[in-house]
Amino acid sequence: MIFNKRSTIRNKCKIPLLMAWNSTENIHEAHASDISQGGMRIEVRYNLSQDITIYIKNISNPDSGYTGNEWDAYIGKVKWIKHKGDLYQTPFQAGIQYMSHSVVLGHTDEFYDCNRCDMCGTPVKRDLHWTDDDLHLCTECFWSIGKLEKSVSRSSLTRFLSGNVL
Repeated sequence: MIFNKRSTIRNKCKIPLLMAWNSTENIHEAHASDISQGGMRIEVRYNLSQDITIYIKNISNPDSGYTGNEWDAYIGKVKWIKHKGDLYQTPFQAGIQYMSHSVVLGHTDEFYDCNRCDMCGTPVKRDLHWTDDDLHLCTECFWSIGKLEKSVSRSSLTRFLSGNVL
């Protein structure tokens, strides 16, 4: 079976964010323009590097009608970045894949308690397996996918779980 849809529904939005990378000492402003269960597209003033880990805090007003996802903060990985052409406001867009949810910026000891398996959704404390396809899996799901032969079905499943269009 080959999937031909995205694994998560995207929602257009305009959510103010605070973000940091490398350390949580330097906080920068950004805003999300598209959000889903698996990640978000942000607009930012800085040209981020692909594959860096960033820390994102949702600072939207609960009275504004849209508060983003149910999580207050995220750890994400920059999957892509492109120049938007707007030199004065937010000239860059970046695609962010969630790695952890419900974290507090600056409290790195809490990060491990917040990971969830991309396949079954089970909270994972320390036995989180990262695959070559950037999936975050619990031990049981990791071994289940590992038992599949390298085929179109396995490739389709991993691409679907990572949120790619298939």
